[in-house]
Amino acid sequence: MHEQSTQLRIITALLVIVIALGVGLFFYMPTATYQANTIPQTPPAHLKEREAEITSDPALVYSQTFGGSGDETAECVFATDNALYIFGNTTSTDYDFDSSGAYLAILDSYGKTVAFCTYEGVFVKATLYDGGFVMAIDKGCPLAVAIDYNGSVLASVQIPAVEGEKPIDIKYRTGGYIYVTEVKKDISEFTRLRLTLLDEKLDCTVQAITDEKYSLEYIDTLDYGTSCGLMANGLSSLGNLLFSGTWGQKLTQVELGYSYRVLGYWIVNCFYYLAETPDGLSLIKDGGFSLKLTDSVNKASIFGTGKDDFMYITADGSFFCVYNDKIVYSDEFGQTSYCIDDRVHTASLVNGTVWVRSFEGSKTVKELSFVRDIVDQRIITCPFGMFVIGNTSGKFGGKDVTVLKINYDLYY
Repeated sequence: MHEQSTQLRIITALLVIVIALGVGLFFYMPTATYQANTIPQTPPAHLKEREAEITSDPALVYSQTFGGSGDETAECVFATDNALYIFGNTTSTDYDFDSSGAYLAILDSYGKTVAFCTYEGVFVKATLYDGGFVMAIDKGCPLAVAIDYNGSVLASVQIPAVEGEKPIDIKYRTGGYIYVTEVKKDISEFTRLRLTLLDEKLDCTVQAITDEKYSLEYIDTLDYGTSCGLMANGLSSLGNLLFSGTWGQKLTQVELGYSYRVLGYWIVNCFYYLAETPDGLSLIKDGGFSLKLTDSVNKASIFGTGKDDFMYITADGSFFCVYNDKIVYSDEFGQTSYCIDDRVHTASLVNGTVWVRSFEGSKTVKELSFVRDIVDQRIITCPFGMFVIGNTSGKFGGKDVTVLKINYDLYY
């Protein structure tokens, strides 16, 4: 009984922290996603600006592909009123890219390619601020690179780190940023996590680090004012953990009492998280309730609309809607998803056909399809359109990135 009471107190404290974090993120959440590709064709001369291809498929408004003879990935996508900003990594040195490394591709609202910018190092994450973006880049050491909306570098700062330290996340916070890195000790091989607080000028103000005796897998950062914390999976015999403390001190460990690997979490009156259990993928609620979803799991995510306490889960190509601790709807098509305005949108590739669906609650309210040979497709919805972004090959060579704009008139 005492053990159960302690566990509930810990989870209650975590709920307060995560809710505070969630409120901050919801009011400052950029629209982010991934990529898609078009029908292979002979590329034109080395032309960096191209009009979008007007497609004959009634489900699409236009198609735009960019790339080079190497491979491109799309790691983050941000949408503003008049442009898409696609961040990723490239191994190309021709066509749209002058050098390999991190890149930013800018497309206008009509799908025209406006600019391609490359940066030394490997792109990891980006966050939005009023004048542009701040990127976390790995260049043998962790860097914070601020750029404007044209992709021009405004500042580049090396994060105080030890040899071999790698960036894994960057988050906006009021008055600055939290930069997360992982540190692997040479002798013990324990993976620690370090949080660095940057001000608006990217000056490092203070750091906090987890204890060196744990090997950790990062889940998320918890920012609650003057204090900080993070969630992590403890590798080997450890379960999932909460680390918390004040800036400038070593973060103290709080064990949540679960031994399962966490893949994501959501809050509906209480704390839920996706866990990889011996039986497969499960949705676990504080107090011990568990809802099994699949027998096995490769990757999964959880999110909600904030309306009527519905939760939506994607896992290995399947899509689930959960309400009142029950699966009220499931679909074999739901490889990627995006949530906006109390609707959830999914994009799935099935036998060469891309299916785009929208859900309200547990009901499918809209659906369309089009034929495209794309992989790693993602979906993004913003006030000026819906886009599917993914990889194809054959137009420039290697893996290219394609942006497909969905026909809103047909869709809505």
